[in-house]
Amino acid sequence: MKKRIALMGLYHETNTFIDMPTTLEDFQNNFWLVGDQILAEYAGAHHEISGVIEVITATEDMELVPVFYAMATPGGMIDKQAFETLLAELWHNLDRCGPIDGCVVVPHGAGVADGYPDMDGHWLTELRRKLGPQIPITGTLDPHANVSPAMAEATNALVAYASNPHVDQRIAGLKAAQLLVRTLRGEINPRQKLVQLPLAISIEQQYTSQDPCKSLIATMNQVAGEKNFVSASLLLGFPYADVAEMGSGFLFIADAQDADKATDDLEEVTHRLSDYVLDRRASFNGVKTSIEQVYAVLPGLAKPVLLLDMGDNVGGGGQEIVRF
Repeated sequence: MKKRIALMGLYHETNTFIDMPTTLEDFQNNFWLVGDQILAEYAGAHHEISGVIEVITATEDMELVPVFYAMATPGGMIDKQAFETLLAELWHNLDRCGPIDGCVVVPHGAGVADGYPDMDGHWLTELRRKLGPQIPITGTLDPHANVSPAMAEATNALVAYASNPHVDQRIAGLKAAQLLVRTLRGEINPRQKLVQLPLAISIEQQYTSQDPCKSLIATMNQVAGEKNFVSASLLLGFPYADVAEMGSGFLFIADAQDADKATDDLEEVTHRLSDYVLDRRASFNGVKTSIEQVYAVLPGLAKPVLLLDMGDNVGGGGQEIVRF
């Protein structure tokens, strides 16, 4: 009999400094997908859901059970009633699916709702409570996630996109689905470790194809590879959210077939990577340029010149475009 794999997600990047709330209509006017609508929208696309679909549908002993996916454009804090309606819709559609053997989740990781500051931690914890401790849950994250202990404790393995700008979403979905398949087959026993750093990497320094993040990712992958971890993710963090979890960090996933060794390896890598970042923390500060400095170099620049909000997603906050 095939293993039944549920697929679901509530996805929002929340800027808590915006006065205008994100409403239920914002989700309904963007992506509000039930059941096979998820497959129709994302099959073959460059999205994490696409990667999940690709892996599970191609695996003979697995059956994909699409449940519910809702997403709204980045914006202000989600209205409390809207979030509770989203939860009710999610649980209603999950209950309709019948028994499942595994689950892939698609949160953003920086969602905040009125009354639920750790929005993703809340719904993932509720999901774990509903499914019980034995059903494995894997999933994806945007690296601009403020990951909480609740998110990590509720899941077996979360994989963040590795690039900023994000060009590898589908790959993250492939990895999350493959981890679930390997877990269900007994090939691995994932143990997840969240490392929360006492700092937030400046938005200006979060470009992953240049230092300091380029070298940080290379070091992370080297150290994780030495321990044969099944996954390692850099969490850049999302500074436009005034929540306790705001900040940068890592997610490491070891194969805990040998539980003692996995515990020791996770602790060792935690200390090595934390020390690496803290020793170089000055390099993760943004480089500030004054208006006077910009004006001085304008005559020699190719036109047009745009001065933009440096935020990760200016659609989710204030922006001003000045043309020269």
